[in-house]
Amino acid sequence: MAQLTIPAALGGAMLLTVFQGPSGEESGWRGYLRPELESRYGFINGNLILGLIWAFWHTPLWFVASDFAGLESLIYILANIFVLTALTFIMAIFMKRCDHLFIAFFIHFCFNLSLRFFEGNVLFFAILSVLFVVAALVLLPFSKRFHRNEEN
Repeated sequence: MAQLTIPAALGGAMLLTVFQGPSGEESGWRGYLRPELESRYGFINGNLILGLIWAFWHTPLWFVASDFAGLESLIYILANIFVLTALTFIMAIFMKRCDHLFIAFFIHFCFNLSLRFFEGNVLFFAILSVLFVVAALVLLPFSKRFHRNEEN
């Protein structure tokens, strides 16, 4: 939390976050793979597959970037799978409305930046992951509305 009080640290964290994941990953995940999977498997199944692929892409981070061990490690891994899959749906829902890669980039950036200030225990991260799943489920009906608008 000390980083929040130092503007230079916040700026550095933002800059690092821009180059750390969103700028490289999203052109592949949302720019190429999402449309391919959606066209083959539909919106729900395509994004479920993409979310799981994206989650397991981060497997090395589960073991390198956390200090969790034992049961906490298992909770952390499951929470990551759920949160990244939920984020995949959230990005896809917004991109259904406006198919622009910046949307995915910005959501990914905001999520990664929020993790820079995460110092909670694994239970907090698990609860946060469940909240992302709930948000994705609440937004899901909007994807159908956006899809219907495309067909008309």
